[in-house]
Amino acid sequence: MYTFWDCKQNCWGHDGGLRLDHVLLSSVVSGRPQEAGVDRDTRGMEGASDHAPIWIKIRDVPTRLDAPLRRARG
Repeated sequence: MYTFWDCKQNCWGHDGGLRLDHVLLSSVVSGRPQEAGVDRDTRGMEGASDHAPIWIKIRDVPTRLDAPLRRARG
């Protein structure tokens, strides 16, 4: 799954991309991702950036297994 295509070398035209961008999650939601992806349609638009937007869908309610790494004090 690529997130970057260099426009100077026509990488978009022959799908010669790179995986440069990442999703970073805090410990509070790190156990709750459901889906993630790259918005290739936006990257393919006229005048778009070399980088495609990335997205992530996270469950609203944590499960019992999604315990925080540290307990809050006070």
